[in-house]
Amino acid sequence: MDCEMLYTDRGLEVGRLTIIGANCGTVLDTYILPQGNVVCYNEKFSGLRPESFAKALSFEQARYCLLNIVKRRDILLGHSLQCDLIAMRVVHQRVVDTSLLFGYKDGKRTALKKLCELYLPYTIQDGSHSSESDALAALDLTIVYLQGSV
Repeated sequence: MDCEMLYTDRGLEVGRLTIIGANCGTVLDTYILPQGNVVCYNEKFSGLRPESFAKALSFEQARYCLLNIVKRRDILLGHSLQCDLIAMRVVHQRVVDTSLLFGYKDGKRTALKKLCELYLPYTIQDGSHSSESDALAALDLTIVYLQGSV
């Protein structure tokens, strides 16, 4: 799971939600209409643009989709997942967070982009972020970790 954020007059809000299944296929990839007035699309880091929201769901609709896809016994996987869970107002007990799996360096969590450079045969976030590529990278990093290739 990964979310992309933007800034509104209400603070940081989710602009895109992506869920990748265990088979690496996209289960959900939707844009979410911000509840506040957009102050900054944060395009460099989120990949979000005004035209991204032409067919967007409301926050409530997107949250409903998420809660209907992710069941109590499912394992939710992502990078710095607590930020996404807080933004989506979801509590889930079974999580794998790659930022914790791969530990800290100099007191900070290692960025997803850096972990991909170190452990995967591809790079991400070249230009802008995509919640789909970030979610897939977190899944691939977990597989690398579980195979003991770290």
